[in-house]
Amino acid sequence: LLDKMHGSYEEKFATNRAFLGLMYAHPGKKLTFMGEEYGQYKEWAYKEGLEFFMTDYPLHKKLSIFYRDMNILYKSHDALYSIDDSWQGFEWIDADNADQNIIVLCRSDGKGRLLAVINFSPVYFPEYRIGVPVPGEWREVFSSDRLEYGGGGVVHEGVLRSEEMPMHGREESLSIRIAPHAAHIFKLEKEIKREVPNTTCEVANINPKGRNKKQCSRKKNV
Repeated sequence: LLDKMHGSYEEKFATNRAFLGLMYAHPGKKLTFMGEEYGQYKEWAYKEGLEFFMTDYPLHKKLSIFYRDMNILYKSHDALYSIDDSWQGFEWIDADNADQNIIVLCRSDGKGRLLAVINFSPVYFPEYRIGVPVPGEWREVFSSDRLEYGGGGVVHEGVLRSEEMPMHGREESLSIRIAPHAAHIFKLEKEIKREVPNTTCEVANINPKGRNKKQCSRKKNV
């Protein structure tokens, strides 16, 4: 899989991590072939053993650490596997951004939510806005661009709070940074209930021609 990726030696590893981030975030059971967990270049041959010596090379060793942590993430978040065969567990946020090569999706187990952002382009986005399925506080739980995985170190520390700015057909959105060839996964930590304005109207005869006109005022629910 690694050798089938486009780009330089380093870009192959980064794109491989991004692809695997999509695979783990997307519905469906996971399967990788022997040797992929450390980036074996050679195709599998049944008469030969695996090339475990590849882990002596820094990026191959870091890829194995990435795999370990992805497996831990997968096992520790029910939203990634508990509802694999229904739209109740999966939602596209943005699947049509071919210009920037970015995919955004949401996973759910009926209780918690995870938001996955995958960038297949070599471009760094210092400020990228994504729609969120519900208003709330989100925390990054995984970044394929961490230094220990061989990435450039683009991570999000602390809590990200959604803002009342529509995006991707959702009422609220997050502003995040996206590393080149990378996957970022965010967890909903706290859902926020917004106050919904209540509009009341009364009719007033204020038109000089005698026609009635509605006057509306907005009141907040308490």
